[in-house]
Amino acid sequence: VSDGVNVVVTGDLGATVMKTYTFNPNELHRNVLMRITMAGDYTTDDATATVALALKIGATTYHTITTTAGTVPTAPWHIVWTTLITLTGSSGTAETYTSAKTNNVNKDSRAAQQTIDITASQAVTLTATWASGDAADSITIRQLLIEVIN
Repeated sequence: VSDGVNVVVTGDLGATVMKTYTFNPNELHRNVLMRITMAGDYTTDDATATVALALKIGATTYHTITTTAGTVPTAPWHIVWTTLITLTGSSGTAETYTSAKTNNVNKDSRAAQQTIDITASQAVTLTATWASGDAADSITIRQLLIEVIN
């Protein structure tokens, strides 16, 4: 799945879904790897504004990547999120890692194994939440690629 539709979230909004993709029940199986690549840019007009990007499957937040505070005139961000399904069923498990950069600052993250119900539809979602943001602050997702590797 690929998506190049730009979505902009300004700093005066609350938590906002930037992208979502839903897997059908039992579409994922043991040892499947999802590699989700996201990229865009962001802008802040003061030294205190930050934006948190939450990576979720269903209602569970697996990772939160937060930008470093500072005045930023259009900086890049990039996340590669890998998720390996290690156990299936209604009490399945997934282990995930992210390799991320915001304004060229590494923001890598490792999540402990999480429970995932493979028998139900599962939405993979990226949300953005600003702290100390205003209407002049914005984050844009420009590219999304979801790969399922068996």
